[in-house]
Amino acid sequence: MAEEEEGAGFHLGQRVRSAREAQQLGTVRYVGPVEGYDGVWIGVDWDSGQSRHDGSVKGVRYFTASGEKSGSLVRPSNLSAGWSLLEALVSRYKISMSKDDAEDMYLMSVRQRKVAVELVGQSKVEEKQKKLNELRAASLVFAGVSSLGPPGEISSSAPNIEELDLTGNLISDWNFVTCLCEELPRLRAVDLSYNRIDIRPEMPRPPLNLRTVVLNYCSLSWEQVDMLSKSLPFVEELHLRHNNIRLLQTSGEAVEGFEELRVLNLEGNSLESWDEMMKLSSLRSLKTLNVSGNAITKVSYPENIKDQWPFLQLSCLLLGKNQLADWESVDALDKFPNLTEVRLSENPIADTSKGGAPRYVLVARLSKITVLNGSEVKPRERKDSEIRRLLFFLSFCFFFFFLVCRFEQLKKQYDISEESVPQAGSQSSQNMAASLITITIKCVAASLGEIAPVTRKLPGSMTVGKLKLLCEALFKLKATKQRLFLEEKESPLPLPLDDDLESLGNIGFGQQGVILMEECKHRVAGLGIIQRTCQFKLTLFHISFRLNAMCRVGECN
Repeated sequence: MAEEEEGAGFHLGQRVRSAREAQQLGTVRYVGPVEGYDGVWIGVDWDSGQSRHDGSVKGVRYFTASGEKSGSLVRPSNLSAGWSLLEALVSRYKISMSKDDAEDMYLMSVRQRKVAVELVGQSKVEEKQKKLNELRAASLVFAGVSSLGPPGEISSSAPNIEELDLTGNLISDWNFVTCLCEELPRLRAVDLSYNRIDIRPEMPRPPLNLRTVVLNYCSLSWEQVDMLSKSLPFVEELHLRHNNIRLLQTSGEAVEGFEELRVLNLEGNSLESWDEMMKLSSLRSLKTLNVSGNAITKVSYPENIKDQWPFLQLSCLLLGKNQLADWESVDALDKFPNLTEVRLSENPIADTSKGGAPRYVLVARLSKITVLNGSEVKPRERKDSEIRRLLFFLSFCFFFFFLVCRFEQLKKQYDISEESVPQAGSQSSQNMAASLITITIKCVAASLGEIAPVTRKLPGSMTVGKLKLLCEALFKLKATKQRLFLEEKESPLPLPLDDDLESLGNIGFGQQGVILMEECKHRVAGLGIIQRTCQFKLTLFHISFRLNAMCRVGECN
């Protein structure tokens, strides 16, 4: 009889947690008897997906779990239905350390003697935390909060809370958030991650004070997010990481509402098509869009624009850990009117170990970017990258120059013409060969151990391939197993030297430079098929023939 009374406190759809493991959260799907057993049992569908069955036991189905092993039947005594927000606050912030706890805080000395540990400022911190009415930020992570308690309870006890972290609690209804904002008029930011919240179209009294809302790992669909657009009219930051969102279902062609939204975080979802992202392009205040960790394969920007420019205010676009592999996507980023920060790391197009482009190529193609992959693009790095790329195409890839993005723009910007490029046998080439560059070579190959750096004066006409042969003689590592990097103080990352035919003078050492040599198991593809084709062409044509061919291309255009 006691178990039946205890089981009566649970109902379908209720959020619960394990009485033994605070982070084991689930939803009640069944309350009642189980064949062959006495008393009341609670059927729980656990969020972790790691339990015993799918809701059926010995051929009898009691409920349907979300996974094959996410369900279990447990006694009411093994579950906790949670407590009120105020109870959790009091437990977290008003209980000071007891005398016994203080005595238990010690370290063992070298001679195995107990040395007491005194927490500096402990009394002041505890005294401040005891005053809930002065609390500005509160963290109640996996604290079992399931309700607000009686009306007015929170507002009279902790009215000044501005930031509240409710990650991993037992909140199941959006009305909780609405009432919370009424109780705490100063509340500006709330974290509701790892809560399974029911969001319905009919949500009265939208909270007007919230500016930042975090809903990571909440198993939300975009249909539910779309409902929030009316409930969160003034939200500025919305975080929706890892919700398995694949499509942005909207009532119209584009996402509406969210008039004040400046930051949208969709990291770690299941987005594949850039067409879905274009539904966000009319959000007039959006400045930061994070879609890292998805499966996006292409980025585009419309050419012929009659009305408002898409993503007009967007200044930061994070695209790391996607599937971008084509140059059209990179060039499309240069068309965004105000884009200054981009992340492309862990994409095929930017992975040099898989034939992707080195950093300087990306910098040269993205004219307005000031931050790339989290590192600042300083004026010196931009100038060096753009000149290096321009000289590469003028010297080696003349037959592709009319296809290269920003080619004409860079020629005019740096006042460089085809005639100004050093040619074989010319006076400038001879001068470059005569000039010497002081180069320090550092061996960072793990298999070779610690080796002192070697400094040499080398001609500027020496190619990267010949430098590898020199490194082979110095460090006894075969050239085919080497990978060289240029280290510069102004550059945040070493620059890979993957073009064996490029001369040290064209790389831009100046009068001195530092080269890092590491060991690689497989030969890196460098700049890809275009560069290898250009190198092959270079061995077949004389410079005079190339200049004539360039003129013919100009006549065709």
